[in-house]
Amino acid sequence: MKAEDIPFSDEFDTVWACASLLHVSKDNQSKTLLSIGKVLKTGGICYGSWKYGEEERIVEGRHFTDFTEKTFGELLEEAAIFTEESIWTTYDVRSHRRGQKWLNVLIKKNPVWHDFVKPPLVKI
Repeated sequence: MKAEDIPFSDEFDTVWACASLLHVSKDNQSKTLLSIGKVLKTGGICYGSWKYGEEERIVEGRHFTDFTEKTFGELLEEAAIFTEESIWTTYDVRSHRRGQKWLNVLIKKNPVWHDFVKPPLVKI
């Protein structure tokens, strides 16, 4: 199932997207983060990881989109419902991928306007 097709709203505390969102095209990353935001409760956390870099490519039929701290920050500006909680890099420990750098992020869903607006009282 694609992230944009998830049929939930404000139901989850956490989304774990380890090395999965890197397979979403750069053009659809913002839309995908907004879809993740839709399923998270206010204050919910999403973990995500991408290969480190600024490249977008297809390898053996699989799509890859890489991010750096700067390009991910730009993505968060597009998907403004999140605040960056933590961002760090790691290196792959698998022997056949040794040296591959990864960008890891924790982002938190911000309150949205409807969380602050109370419906008006109606006199009957």
